[in-house]
Amino acid sequence: MEYWDVLQWTIAAAILRCIVVWSYRATLHPLRKFPGPVLASLTEWYGAYHAFCLRVHLTAYDNHQRYGNVVRSAPNKLIFNTAQAVTDIYHNERLIKARDYMVTSITGNYSVFTAHDKRVHSHKRKLVGKAISEKSMREFEPIMVHHVNVLMQQLEWSRQNEAFTDMTTYIKRFGFDVVSDLGFGESLNLQTDPKYRFIMWWMQIFEVRNNTALQAPTFVWTGVDIPLFFLKLFRGNKFLQMIQGLTNRRQERGIKSRDDFFAYMMDSKNPITGKDTSMKEFLEEALFFFPAGGDTISGALCALFFYLSRNPKCYRKVTEEIRTTFETEADVCSGSKLSSCKYLRACLDESLRLASPVAGTLWRELPSTDNAPFIVDGHVIPKGTLVGVNTYSIHHNPDYYPDPFTFKPERWFSDKQGDMYTAFIPFSTGSRSCAGKAMAYMEASIALSRILMKYEFESADGTKRNVGGGSGRSGERRGRREEYQIYDHFSSSHFGPNLRLRLRNM
Repeated sequence: MEYWDVLQWTIAAAILRCIVVWSYRATLHPLRKFPGPVLASLTEWYGAYHAFCLRVHLTAYDNHQRYGNVVRSAPNKLIFNTAQAVTDIYHNERLIKARDYMVTSITGNYSVFTAHDKRVHSHKRKLVGKAISEKSMREFEPIMVHHVNVLMQQLEWSRQNEAFTDMTTYIKRFGFDVVSDLGFGESLNLQTDPKYRFIMWWMQIFEVRNNTALQAPTFVWTGVDIPLFFLKLFRGNKFLQMIQGLTNRRQERGIKSRDDFFAYMMDSKNPITGKDTSMKEFLEEALFFFPAGGDTISGALCALFFYLSRNPKCYRKVTEEIRTTFETEADVCSGSKLSSCKYLRACLDESLRLASPVAGTLWRELPSTDNAPFIVDGHVIPKGTLVGVNTYSIHHNPDYYPDPFTFKPERWFSDKQGDMYTAFIPFSTGSRSCAGKAMAYMEASIALSRILMKYEFESADGTKRNVGGGSGRSGERRGRREEYQIYDHFSSSHFGPNLRLRLRNM
């Protein structure tokens, strides 16, 4: 048989297979009665396409507006948009992390993010919890304050030398410096040294690949991700060399020299094999640790600066609260005074609601050994289905947040909170919620408070003011000009806001 004949038969067989599989998914599949886009019901590549375009969160929101509170987003996936679903999915100990998350692993080892075995996840979460316990946070706070002070110096340089300050540029470097110091006992010094700044965009490429693969694991199996693989390799070796340098220097100082994430990880054993933690396992954790700690703080703070610059009443109120609580910039630290700033916390929560750093869907499934009926918000879920709640979509559900696209910190003082708090999941919820939540609030609160103690700010002039917002074009997914735009690749990238800083009149 000639080559062309083989090729023709191969193509014909592939087409026939697609017809059979798609026909089954459309007419006989257990999820066929759930509403959703036709293309999503036929192929997981529907989600992969939107993930590659960095808009999975916007697509989920649009689909909920069109089809209701439960949407079939892939042949075997359902996305919910209710507070009851949050409870049924993320507070249900029968469910495990979806096994599909392992396609994001670079070493083949589990991390606290990918582990679906509950013993492994519990072990790793305890290690993270030790690194950011109340005791560890008290010890780490002076180091964090040091990085905040460096941030203040960088903002002052920008104020004096630039027409406007791009807050994403400076705050993202700050976030990565903090998480590096927390994890390795050594800062990358991204705020002052350009040597390793490439890791911020390199990790974004890495996460785009991972999020796309998570939506469609066949993205990896078919080799379609090879172009992105080469993009990962570009500078990838330098990233690994950087991690190796950090770990080598940390080992030289001695594991017990400081209570940080590295110390707890390297002093532990795998709960299943009983073996010491390997460097490959630590690398897997580091690949999650950096964006989880750096991108989340950057996203929350930049979104808040965006909304405060556009809401003068809120800006005046939070500024007055901070400046009447503390006498000087140096007085700002964790403790009862900072905790008493309730409006500050409300502003942070509203910022996290509107622009959650992790805006997508965290997937859960039943173990293969569990055959008991499974119900989510009144819907019986067929075996083998992945379920989740999309963070962006539920945070903009008017049933819980009236006027959902408006920045209203006052909503967090409402007497009718109820489901509003259940639906608020910027750090996920349940047993797999983010262990670094308290650290994130402390870091963001100290940084914002110190900045507001020293500076007044307003949006930049002209077209520079619009950076970070939507296009303003009616009908577009990103058309809301006064909405801070996030670009979902598990964590989120963002731009701006561009602000004009000026020293506060004392």
